[in-house]
Amino acid sequence: MVESNALDATRIGIELERTAIEAYKKAPGEAATAACRQLFTELLAFEEEHLRYLSSLHDELAGGRSCLSYPGGGQHERLPPPGQNAESPDLNEQALRRERAALTAALEAEKKARDLFAQAATESKDPTGKSIFEHLAEEELWHVECVQERLRAVPD
Repeated sequence: MVESNALDATRIGIELERTAIEAYKKAPGEAATAACRQLFTELLAFEEEHLRYLSSLHDELAGGRSCLSYPGGGQHERLPPPGQNAESPDLNEQALRRERAALTAALEAEKKARDLFAQAATESKDPTGKSIFEHLAEEELWHVECVQERLRAVPD
């Protein structure tokens, strides 16, 4: 991260979340399976929550106030393991390639967000800000793990 203060981290985070939201709005159309469509829909909701929070945090910080507490996290429950794909054993290879590509792009975006928030936590001088960025990094790590699980479940 080029800038190291919490306000700059929120700006970058907002842009990452906006990009993720746009991608997750389109991603279900690239999914070959209902499980993948469901994952993208859930990730869209989580990223919209992050955007709302980061926007509020940015406004607070820009106004010279200290960091807000982060209310999120309780709704982030683990998805059940993807297991076997029972939808259709004969999904065509082109559809599966599109799904793998969409999942791979999602994985990279989630890793980038996780890394940004982890770095912001390390650099934050404010204990509340540090805690908030650590929590956001943990949530993005959870997203990484969910996408990785789904990617492993896509038939070869």
